[in-house]
Amino acid sequence: MFLEILWKLFHLSNSNPNDEFVCKICLISSLHESINQFLRFLKYDLSDHPAWSSVGVQYIPVYLEIEGKPVKLLLTLTAGQKSFDKLRPSYYQGASGAIIFFDKSDRKSFDSVTDWMEDFKKFVHAPVPIALAGISIKPSMHREPDIISSDEAQSLADKLDLPFFDSPYPPSRNKFEDFLFQLTHQVIKSRTHEKDKSRS
Repeated sequence: MFLEILWKLFHLSNSNPNDEFVCKICLISSLHESINQFLRFLKYDLSDHPAWSSVGVQYIPVYLEIEGKPVKLLLTLTAGQKSFDKLRPSYYQGASGAIIFFDKSDRKSFDSVTDWMEDFKKFVHAPVPIALAGISIKPSMHREPDIISSDEAQSLADKLDLPFFDSPYPPSRNKFEDFLFQLTHQVIKSRTHEKDKSRS
């Protein structure tokens, strides 16, 4: 059943049936550098193109396979600086989902999670899955100790009804992509639900 749903969405989303199913996931936080380091640690290919500093967005393709079929996730890393406030809504457009990041050693980034969720929902009106991710990006001897416990983060995730990814240190690419896989399932369920509503 899941495979049938995936291929229905695939044909709706792509004019060429030989393309991958494409899913855009926005990575959101006030701490762009923390997410950048996290993704680099996981060996993702992040462009160092100088235009990044002026446009405030990076795209990282991640290829997964679901039941033997290719799925391309386009991770869209947006800058959280105030100077990009006017540009950010355009980067949210067409998003299939979002992950809001916080650094477990940075209270301010954790306290801003709700604001980022509201910011995203303001510009993405369709109900799409949103998740929460807590990361540690430096060895303990080189960073502040974690001040956001797993229990506190899980409590916020439960309150906001968000799935929570509690990244270990060192980060694990396999665990992160398992989380992305689960989020992709939610995206497919959400799209299927919206399609069914439009038919009724």
